[in-house]
Amino acid sequence: MKLSLPAQYNDLTISDLMTLHTSSDPVEWMMVCGNVDREYVNSMPKILFDRSKEHLAKIREEEVPIHPMTITHNGVEYGFIPSWTEFTTGEWIDLEMWVEDFWVNADKIMALLYRPINQKFGSRYTIEDYTAKEDRTLFHDASASFFAGAMLFFWTSRNKLLKDSRRSLQTIAAEAMRSVKNGDGMITYSNLQKETSSKWMKSRAAQLKSFFSTSHI
Repeated sequence: MKLSLPAQYNDLTISDLMTLHTSSDPVEWMMVCGNVDREYVNSMPKILFDRSKEHLAKIREEEVPIHPMTITHNGVEYGFIPSWTEFTTGEWIDLEMWVEDFWVNADKIMALLYRPINQKFGSRYTIEDYTAKEDRTLFHDASASFFAGAMLFFWTSRNKLLKDSRRSLQTIAAEAMRSVKNGDGMITYSNLQKETSSKWMKSRAAQLKSFFSTSHI
């Protein structure tokens, strides 16, 4: 048996990535990423084991995000969620829950975001409906870069919505203050604070829901 480890980030599989981020046992890292058994790892020279551990720890952090809208994996063509306006309540609830611990749930997230294409019209396509019974192992041997790309898109979009919400509330507060200064309104500053704070809290609570109702570009 020969130990052959991924040379760089995009050589890692999603299964490798999940193990590297959820396990603190470097022996398990070697077993999963090198496709060897525990007996083999135990027989490795200590210097080789240490170098292998350092190598895996290093490439784990060197993310190379790739976010294609469609991917072909094991002979099946999958499409990324084509439109957030069609995102169902079930999809939203599950994804919101899984991203709380996304390394543990990376395979579930991928199986939700990328589903088999059932119709294609040029660059446009539709995907199979979400059943909540998708096989979480579907993408275990897919490149970790696909997951990194999907999560980069998710967090970028989420943060943009957060900034937009903050900017909108600042505008509301500024307009209300101008109204007070001009004598057009009788609202007190304390009430203004309460109103703005209330709207801001509601906005924060609705962030992810707003994200999933935004069309994907």
